[in-house]
Amino acid sequence: DRLAVAVGDVAGKGVPAALLMARLSAEVRFSLAAEPSLAIAVQNLNVALKRACGEDRFITFVVIVIDLTTFRLTLVNAGHLPPLRRAADGSIDLLGDGSAGIPLGIFDQQYEEVGVELRPGDTIILATDGVTEARNPDNDLYGMERLRATLASAPPDADSASRAVLDD
Repeated sequence: DRLAVAVGDVAGKGVPAALLMARLSAEVRFSLAAEPSLAIAVQNLNVALKRACGEDRFITFVVIVIDLTTFRLTLVNAGHLPPLRRAADGSIDLLGDGSAGIPLGIFDQQYEEVGVELRPGDTIILATDGVTEARNPDNDLYGMERLRATLASAPPDADSASRAVLDD
């Protein structure tokens, strides 16, 4: 009765980055299935990927696990943008802001779990820096504040919220 959602972003481009992302996908499935503690699962994931990343690569990564019986969310952030929660009233919170650890593949470290109670009408948004670092024709960054403002004014369902960000 748990649902896991993970987002990772490999530094670099091309075939080496794609192969590392494929490895990440496989290792995430194994780590989450093998270890009930989310923080330890991410720590094990980091150890497994450290050699594969080498000296020139790293992976920002965030994983959330939702207990479908208690509606409690647990997250671990490894250097990624914090997840956002859009409440039913349209307010936007950053989840686990300040608790992000070092990205995966750099060095051994412990990661911190953050627990959050989900409320009726909450929408959880996970994004990469591909959203916040997008630029308009004037070369201005989209940024976290604009993302938050767009999500706050968007319709409450996930499909409409994501469409609002893409349209903006």
